[in-house]
Amino acid sequence: MKHSNKLSFEDMVQVLVKKFGTTIVQTKDVADFVASIGQNYSNYYNDMRFKYGVGRGQLQFVQSDSDDTVQIEKTNIFIEPEVVETERQIEERINLRFNALNIMARATAKGINRSMIVSGPAGVGKSFGIERAAEEIAGDFSHVKGYIRPTGLYKTLYANRQKGKLIVFDDIDSIFADDTCLNLLKAACDSSDTRKISWLSNAIMEDEDGEEIPSSFIFEGSVIFITNICFEGMINKGVRMAPHYEALMSRSHYLDLSIKSKKDYIVRIKQVLRQGMLDDTLNDSEKNDIISFMEENMEKMRELSLRMVKKLADLYMMDKDSWKDLAKITCMKQ
Repeated sequence: MKHSNKLSFEDMVQVLVKKFGTTIVQTKDVADFVASIGQNYSNYYNDMRFKYGVGRGQLQFVQSDSDDTVQIEKTNIFIEPEVVETERQIEERINLRFNALNIMARATAKGINRSMIVSGPAGVGKSFGIERAAEEIAGDFSHVKGYIRPTGLYKTLYANRQKGKLIVFDDIDSIFADDTCLNLLKAACDSSDTRKISWLSNAIMEDEDGEEIPSSFIFEGSVIFITNICFEGMINKGVRMAPHYEALMSRSHYLDLSIKSKKDYIVRIKQVLRQGMLDDTLNDSEKNDIISFMEENMEKMRELSLRMVKKLADLYMMDKDSWKDLAKITCMKQ
């Protein structure tokens, strides 16, 4: 239905009632429908906003109790309009955070920062930038992966207690679920002039050379945590460890890489491929084939990560004619 002439506000309300009935609708849907029948929504917006108090969010058309007129009511739910980023805006946002990661990792390796927490999903290149900075600046740093108990953490901190030493805890999320580990880390990252770490126990601890480790020592090294845990999210949820997370964030520089959506993952993968990933095995056209495949099937992929890119590249090298079939079988949800 097209209207060449402007409808009055009252006539427009009747048209909207025929379209939506008494269903609760988004104001954006109303605006889209008004435009679809050849009318300008701005001609009716002020009446809706000031006469009925309707702005952004949801609204509903209801029958008046006193007469046959139709009224417009706001619902109790207010919905902020979704902000849709362009691919360029996503890339700029991610670039800004990875540039910050490189700068701050170098500063921590130099001992300028005492502690840094890098939070982000697996397989987006968190570790690579930190490892490169640590190797360039700190040289022989302590890179801890896997699992660590409180006693092992105390020994690691003691072994790297001197100024200029760097410890990188890489995806050892078990330390963030243990009260004793967290208390040790809070002491190691404290902002006071002297960071004293204590293990007051009857048990005697020894280092790798069999030398007894004292029950207290001064820690002057630096620490970088690489984790998949979103500290802010955990704090907002009020998890049991939230007070520990708040204390550790207070003592550290906290960087969330802000890669949340599937589109964010794809943009990050494109960045890394442009920076040279797979250059030794694939040309630009072949890399574009892999990216296109991931974009077309991102809802079905088991994961969107740099690891998945490597898997697809392996399949591509196995058989350039049937690699997509192989990928559908091995890399996609069945």
